Amino acid sequence: MPAVVILFFMLGLLQWFAVFAAFSDWMGLHWVLAVFLSFAVAFTPLIGTGLAIAGAMSVWEMSWIGATALFAGPFIVMMIVARPYNR
Repeated sequence: MPAVVILFFMLGLLQWFAVFAAFSDWMGLHWVLAVFLSFAVAFTPLIGTGLAIAGAMSVWEMSWIGATALFAGPFIVMMIVARPYNR
């Protein structure tokens, strides 16, 4: 169980970096302002994931399927695995 918590924490940090890169690149924000804005937005469940996918596609030049698999894939797998336990 602790390994899952560590992996999701690392995924959250990666999502935050993707949103930070997107804000810095798209809006040309100074890095200090981009850090605070991205931190506020990155951990909002659907908005943060969507911005992280878009940021990874535009700034890191990932494919849409790779970015979606990176940021949404672990949550989809977790829902599938946890489904039998929710009955």
